Amino acid sequence: MIQFHIFTNKCELWKLMVQLIIKKVSREERSRRVLVVSRLPRLVNMIKSSVETKRGGDTDLMSFTTYDDLLQLLARRVDPVDDTQYKSFVQFDRVHFDCDDSGVSFTREFIDGHLEPKERKLMANNNIESLTLWNAITVIKSQSKCASTKVHLTLEDYTSLSLSYGLTEDQRQLCYRLFLVYENWRESKHYWDEMDRALYVLRFGPSVFREEKFIPWPVRVNKFGEMDLLNEEMTEPRYPFFYDIVCADEAQDFTEVTLVLFARMSASIRSLFLSADPAQSVELGVNMHAGTVNHVFHSLIEGKKLQVKDVLQYVDLQTNHRK
Repeated sequence: MIQFHIFTNKCELWKLMVQLIIKKVSREERSRRVLVVSRLPRLVNMIKSSVETKRGGDTDLMSFTTYDDLLQLLARRVDPVDDTQYKSFVQFDRVHFDCDDSGVSFTREFIDGHLEPKERKLMANNNIESLTLWNAITVIKSQSKCASTKVHLTLEDYTSLSLSYGLTEDQRQLCYRLFLVYENWRESKHYWDEMDRALYVLRFGPSVFREEKFIPWPVRVNKFGEMDLLNEEMTEPRYPFFYDIVCADEAQDFTEVTLVLFARMSASIRSLFLSADPAQSVELGVNMHAGTVNHVFHSLIEGKKLQVKDVLQYVDLQTNHRK
């Protein structure tokens, strides 16, 4: 059965998005392992409670989690070949755009505390604000191509991105230069950001994650005999890496690399369900572009000219539900 892919680019209330997820998950076959993920704990709890009610408590094969909890779990379960490549991703060493005492502030510690006055002047002269630079760094480290290469974009890659990513040629050149300064600073301090953690999972996770060409875990198991992708009883996909269906709520707050990761965790590109409203994005530095979904799926399928609408069921709400 073809799974539904929901990508909404018209205004709608977040409650409607949650209802779509609840309806979708509640109707799934009881033999399927399902993952439901969102940024916000309150949304995860709301979805879980509603699904449990609708299914009479039958949610044994379902996992409801926040994105942060999921990535923490995945990062602990990956297995680098070289012990020197292990990372712990301690929370207080995590770089956020801005934060309290729970992490490292990009604005205070990097922009204000590390950059030279001449670099900050260059930013001002080129109309590059702190959030603009943070968004550029996020793109450089999490555009869909990074999911295949497992490294950040090159300068050529970044400057050749479509106009939907914003900034002029000169601005992109400057942002990339400052990105390299940021990376040297971050690594010298042993800090990490969310893009590092996502790429770490993709780089050192199971073969479905590591290999550039996307081959879903059921195909690998049934066709190539990669039984290590199943649990010890060889009856279900290996937890917490693989599921029959992955449902992501508030998908506008996930980077392209994260959406690729979700796709690789699911049974196929047709078993990924995304609910998104770009007008309600709350994750600073993450912007859902007009071509985001196409970029993600082009990184997973052969035939770059193929559009999402040709292989997926696309639902675009035309009504403005926001008052």
